[in-house]
Amino acid sequence: MKVFKVILIIIAVLAAVIVLGSFLLPEKSKVERSNMVGVRDSVAYKYIGDFSKFNEWSPWYEMEPTAKTEFSGEIGQVGAKYSWKGKELGEGSFMTVAVNPYNAIYQKLTFLSPWEAIADN
Repeated sequence: MKVFKVILIIIAVLAAVIVLGSFLLPEKSKVERSNMVGVRDSVAYKYIGDFSKFNEWSPWYEMEPTAKTEFSGEIGQVGAKYSWKGKELGEGSFMTVAVNPYNAIYQKLTFLSPWEAIADN
């Protein structure tokens, strides 16, 4: 019976640490990733900004090549949008919200299903 009490106390302490620790975490987080590519910045920028080429390098496309995808807007410009809908991938889109030519493309990522979420800069 004493072992059972000790186990319950350990579980209660761990649960309390997790719950109380969650209040110390930041409300928002930011994730960035970078990679060096052996091509000129102008070539890479045009390629990444062109949503018609997205499926050539997208890991999502590899997961479900039969997903319905579409893109709209002017290539590499604010307002350009890529959308997808699939059985495994769910439904969502990302849209270019700002550009810094040959340096950065900022996008807003919206998931509609299987859950709703928005990720932006």
